[in-house]
Amino acid sequence: MITESTNYKEDFSTISILDSAVTETSEKLSKSTKGQYEDGLKLLKKEKYTEAAKVFNSIITSVPEFDNAYFYLALSMFKIGKYTDAIEICKKLLNRGFRNYNIYSLVGSIYEAMRDYTKAIEAFKQSISYNPDSFDSHFNLGVIYSYKQIYTSSINSLIECIRIKPKHALSYFNLGCSYLHLDDYSKSIEAFNKTLMIQNDFLDAYHNLGIVYYNQQNYDKSADNFKALLNLSPTYENVIVHLGASLFKARRFREAIDIIENEIKRKPDDKTLFLILGKCYYKDKQYEKGIDTISEYLNANPKSGEGYVEIGICYWYSGMYEKAIDSFTKAIQLQYEPYVAYIWLGLVNSSLKKIKEAFEAFNLAKYLNNKLPDSYIGLGVLEMMSDNHIDAIQSFQHAAALKPDLPLAYFGIGECQIRMSVATNSKFHLSSAILAFEEVLRIEPKNERAYIKLGVVYDKLENYKKAIECFAKAKSLNKENAEADLYLGLTLVHNARYQDAMKALRSAVELQPNLAPARFHLGLLYAFLDRTKNAILEFEKTIELMPNFAEGYKNLGLLYHTNEDYEQAVSSLEKALELEPYLADAQLNLGIAYLEMGKIEEAEKLYDALKNRDESKADSLLFRINKKKVKK
Repeated sequence: MITESTNYKEDFSTISILDSAVTETSEKLSKSTKGQYEDGLKLLKKEKYTEAAKVFNSIITSVPEFDNAYFYLALSMFKIGKYTDAIEICKKLLNRGFRNYNIYSLVGSIYEAMRDYTKAIEAFKQSISYNPDSFDSHFNLGVIYSYKQIYTSSINSLIECIRIKPKHALSYFNLGCSYLHLDDYSKSIEAFNKTLMIQNDFLDAYHNLGIVYYNQQNYDKSADNFKALLNLSPTYENVIVHLGASLFKARRFREAIDIIENEIKRKPDDKTLFLILGKCYYKDKQYEKGIDTISEYLNANPKSGEGYVEIGICYWYSGMYEKAIDSFTKAIQLQYEPYVAYIWLGLVNSSLKKIKEAFEAFNLAKYLNNKLPDSYIGLGVLEMMSDNHIDAIQSFQHAAALKPDLPLAYFGIGECQIRMSVATNSKFHLSSAILAFEEVLRIEPKNERAYIKLGVVYDKLENYKKAIECFAKAKSLNKENAEADLYLGLTLVHNARYQDAMKALRSAVELQPNLAPARFHLGLLYAFLDRTKNAILEFEKTIELMPNFAEGYKNLGLLYHTNEDYEQAVSSLEKALELEPYLADAQLNLGIAYLEMGKIEEAEKLYDALKNRDESKADSLLFRINKKKVKK
């Protein structure tokens, strides 16, 4: 994580008072003393403050009334850290009537160094009263106000600095920091960008921009600034960690992997990077590498609860559910944000269809932190799986109330509305579904799944034009999206555009050969167009992918029956009824196949089962049975 305010870099370098100090040489000095005075000034400029102090002391001994010597002696003492001596010299000067913006600016700087900010502020204000354009005084006031967390006053002082010196990078930088403390991100970004326009190698400006953009969830811009910082200063503190975190959030996993792998080669003993690298691996679907990398991190950090959470996620993605449960349980034992681990435990148990255990985990997460929307999302999904759609919607709404820009909450609401429409055989809920998916797209304009779901809703409303537009938008966002082609194909079938539907469904199968629903609906379309051989191939592939799909066996059996391949028809239809005993059309066609094979008794048994389920189909079968008996 890089969101803590302590991660911001601030630079309150005190501006050298030397540039604004008195530099003229008194005409009253002797030639030798004048030479000494000029030597003292040169020593100051060379930052040889101890030697300079000796020179100015010598001048004061010779010319006790020379105020400039006292001023520069005080400045020298300030620079070598003898603040008490420096302030006493300044007081003598002030008592002698030496009063101008320079002396008050020096007094302010001394008090600032002594951490007596009240007296420092008073002195800098006095300096400004003598000279409103005293840059040093305005700057140091800005610094002190920031120390004292009086950020509005700090901003006002720094704006004055910029008025006096419009191209002073440090003033813009500190202005950005003050805006940052007030959470005014837009103005802080503007100030940091101005800093970089003036000084394009200002490292801390890149750093702070990276963090501001990260906190705004603009992860691409965050990563770009940390990347610029890395290029300028590869050894900048934690730059790889921050860059890796930003790239991870920006879903630029390959880029993050390349950068972190190179850094690990350079610093193999720094195990901190292994955790971020492991997370990038599993997001890039390199699960084995993710597990190995995070395991190495845990070997070095065996009490890292975060490490166990992340390796648990890796195991979950890999389908290694028991290991995932063990890892999340270990994270809970280590007291690392246990509510997070409970949420993941809920997800794992949901995957295992352990609904009771999943409910328990999500409820524990909610109990430990009722402000976390993920618990309510998990509970909503479980309620939806249990067909408790009203309760599910309430859970999703609770999640949305906690985090209004959470697309998953609105997605869940939309999905529930679709399911309620199907359950009630009514279009009443579909308008609410449209509103929910449109809200998802407001938050995430490039959410292709939301466009697909929106298209499905419009298809159910028979608004085929809008449905097709939604599927086209999903495809424009991801040309490899086979699901968009699948649903486009279904809508085109409903719109009687069979050749276009064929093209879309074939595209879905080409993009994702193991997408069983696409195979099944392509088979249905082939069957409708009397392309029986092609249809049989698609249904065979469907049941290969989904061996417990009764509709696949049923339709395969119907086609075998059409081809008068009664043995195959019987085998397929019997399997369909084994999986789904109440498929009336399968019972009818199996009965007909039995009759064609001379198995009248088996057909009569099916009639007995069918007459209480579908009277019309039962009568049809009975007519055929009687007809067969007459012929016999």
